[in-house]
Amino acid sequence: MSEFGSVFITQSNNSKINKLEDIEGKSIAAVAPLALGGWLAGYNELFDNNIDPIKDNKVTFLGGNQKNVINSILENKYDVGVIRTGMLEKLSKK
Repeated sequence: MSEFGSVFITQSNNSKINKLEDIEGKSIAAVAPLALGGWLAGYNELFDNNIDPIKDNKVTFLGGNQKNVINSILENKYDVGVIRTGMLEKLSKK
């Protein structure tokens, strides 16, 4: 890959989050503050849309790897997860 990106994930039954603006005020799980695809690219998109979850203390950094974030969403611990692009496809192949 020559580029990285972030993907915002939610539970499929979470009908309250349908667009970027709906993320404001929601709890967010991410990998680490300096994880490029696992946080920074997604944060940049939020910030560019006047959403600052850091200021609102809505972000929890789970450390470890992308699977931690995916599992936290599957377990309904957070409203939104930020993961690197390609992670869901990679895990589904396993």
